[in-house]
Amino acid sequence: MRPPRDEAADVFSEFLRSLEADPEPDPERLRGVLAALETLLRQEMRKSGIWRLPPVRLGVIGYAGWTEPGALAELAADAYDAVVVRRLRGLLAQLRLKPQIEGLVRLNVQRFLRDLQKGGDPLGYRSWVVAQNAAARAVERGALAIAAGGPPIAGDTLLATSPGAAALAAAPEPDDLAEPAAAPGPALADRAARWNAELLPELVTAGGRGLDAVIDRLAARLPELADDGVGAFRLRDLVAALRDDLRRRWAATLWQAGDVAAAGEMRGAGGGEDEPPVPVLRLSPPPASPEEAAAEREAARRLRRCMEEGLETAADDARTRDEALAVWRALEIAAVEEDAMPSRRGLAEALGIPRGRMAGLFGVVGRVMADCRRALGLARNEEGR
Repeated sequence: MRPPRDEAADVFSEFLRSLEADPEPDPERLRGVLAALETLLRQEMRKSGIWRLPPVRLGVIGYAGWTEPGALAELAADAYDAVVVRRLRGLLAQLRLKPQIEGLVRLNVQRFLRDLQKGGDPLGYRSWVVAQNAAARAVERGALAIAAGGPPIAGDTLLATSPGAAALAAAPEPDDLAEPAAAPGPALADRAARWNAELLPELVTAGGRGLDAVIDRLAARLPELADDGVGAFRLRDLVAALRDDLRRRWAATLWQAGDVAAAGEMRGAGGGEDEPPVPVLRLSPPPASPEEAAAEREAARRLRRCMEEGLETAADDARTRDEALAVWRALEIAAVEEDAMPSRRGLAEALGIPRGRMAGLFGVVGRVMADCRRALGLARNEEGR
């Protein structure tokens, strides 16, 4: 496999060296760094499939697609803050030990994109986590082989389901800056749909050991692709097949007939059906500027972390804890997808939880949410609007 095209050789290392001499960034060097970040972002987004997401999914508002002038530049400005400014001390320390830190910056860009996707595209992020880890386990067990592009296993890694398919490694790699490949083939899409049907709802809602079990189950099923005539596939195509079917299947399962709240709201947070709804993740009206979008994204990230941590200790027994976490994750996804929030009946059926337990679970989630919003100052912000 040829190395990724890199139009910004050592630009980050030289920029950091200049900051050691003068903390005030040179305007020309700064423009070069931002241009290099745009290149890195474009490469990584296309390799992983994130390029197909609308910009608003990553908190970049006002653009229909990433090819529109200004969209990628806005994301690069966010990346500069996250990848360079906030990590400046660590990058400078590494640069004193190494001749250049371009690879570390690329790794930080990958993490930056995954963090954004986790908040703006939770189903896509979950598909990536499960598929990547399942593929790695299948390779470790000898059930799949890396034909090209690894290790480590990344979005453009070519995975072979049979020894003869390894010959595909000689095929030329697509240009990192080319347009994304076509949608996954029908055989891969059909098999992914069957796996999703078997793995739901844990594929979406499980955490910890439950998520590990989901990954293990998918790893055991990946060799089935050979039965469908799929001799080799790229990881990004498997992720796309799982993700696209998961969006349709999860929505169809979750939004059953019944009383629903408005988009981004949870009805009866305290356990009573007649109680007023409260926001789940939508913290304010749609942001009007990039600065507001960034602030809302950060507030949502802090709320998610608080909810996950709070629900881990809010219940007296493991069953209630696991079910409350599953309810929260389902509500979080519904809020991000900007659909009407599911009814309790829809949630109960989708999650496999007895309907009689839903009022109590909503009460647990609602209490933790209220505590988190107060602790983060979000409740005061809403009262002032």
